[in-house]
Amino acid sequence: MTPALDRPAKDRAVRLAAPVLLLIALGVMFACTWQASTDELVDAGRELYLAWRISEGDVLYQDLYYEYGPLSPYLNGLVFKAFGPGIRTLLLWNLVLVGAVLALSYHVLSGLGGRLAAVLGGFSFLSLFAFRLFEEDVALFNFLGPYSHTMT
Repeated sequence: MTPALDRPAKDRAVRLAAPVLLLIALGVMFACTWQASTDELVDAGRELYLAWRISEGDVLYQDLYYEYGPLSPYLNGLVFKAFGPGIRTLLLWNLVLVGAVLALSYHVLSGLGGRLAAVLGGFSFLSLFAFRLFEEDVALFNFLGPYSHTMT
């Protein structure tokens, strides 16, 4: 084969390497922080309670007091209705959202600054915001187990 005919395969491999690298980083960071991503009582109690009550049929602002907008409690309530209430359900749903934000940021950054900027931006998002683990035992204020979904 001539180098010109082999070039599209190499370009495709390079183009796929960056997202695969970010997905591997996502999986490794998720595995490392799985049991330390949130505190059920201190950090996620309100988020769990509201979503559970909404999944049982209660209405926000009528049956439940909440000072923020309705999107995240109703979305989390829908997830609880579909997959059952619990902290693991919420954490796995937040992992799906982290993946969506990562894909969106990769797409935007690759269009603005190229693949290197997209990979560096993706690693920055994952390490500083999505799976932030600066404390000893619990990762507070991250995307996986936020203190308040609406504020995140």
